[in-house]
Amino acid sequence: MFYKYLGPERINVLDGLKIRFTQPVSLNDPFESSRLIDISPRIAPLLDSIDPELDEIWARTSEEEKTPENLKALMDLKISTRDNIRLETSPHVFGKSFMETCGSRIGVLSLSRNFDNLLMWNNYAKEHTGFVIGFNPGHDFFRCPTFSGEPSQPRNVYYTSQRTVISEHDSDLFYSQLLCEKPIEWAYEEEVRIFRLLTQESISPENTLTPPVHLFEIPKDAIKSIYVGANSDNVLMDKIRNNIKCHDLDVDFYTMSLSTTQFKLVASKIE
Repeated sequence: MFYKYLGPERINVLDGLKIRFTQPVSLNDPFESSRLIDISPRIAPLLDSIDPELDEIWARTSEEEKTPENLKALMDLKISTRDNIRLETSPHVFGKSFMETCGSRIGVLSLSRNFDNLLMWNNYAKEHTGFVIGFNPGHDFFRCPTFSGEPSQPRNVYYTSQRTVISEHDSDLFYSQLLCEKPIEWAYEEEVRIFRLLTQESISPENTLTPPVHLFEIPKDAIKSIYVGANSDNVLMDKIRNNIKCHDLDVDFYTMSLSTTQFKLVASKIE
């Protein structure tokens, strides 16, 4: 199962059966929009062409202009041009620019493989006052066509203490590392990600943010369970019950409570 932790104000997800796919720049880890991408093989021929091109310009220069000062200016230009290209195409600078442009077209739905993580309930379900939606991982909702038309696959997030310098030559590894690598401190989330191509049509009609909020419809049969937080109130419980009835959702409904013997949460099914 895949799980989405939500605060009580996100009851609109169940109201309209729509959920947000978020651009990497809007995610809560700043490294998401600052990847390291190595394009040095592509830049090498450009660097190699600088000296011959400038030497050719020097060869066409009149003899009276071939002064020591102008020769020094030419040599300085060679060095500064190479330095500027290396700077602008360095893994950090190019990676950040790439994510700002191409990343704005990609939406991420962040889910978890667990429903009872104390930190997740605290951080993403507003201190246990919210709820969790459980999804069927085999549903077609999680396997929409990619750019090439092939079904996409949910991807596990990879946690590490070392930032990967991403090569553009391995396309599958490129996108895994580009979109699914996070600092090891986030490992408790057990995150799995779903991706969508963002379009003008997917922008929320009520959007007021930059970058804009993109919403996608959730098939009701993709939802298999709902868990209500240990600190939630009756207002949220009633809203969820109404949505289950209104949308005719075939789901298991649970309330979470604190264990009396362990530091853990207990799920109790509501018949």
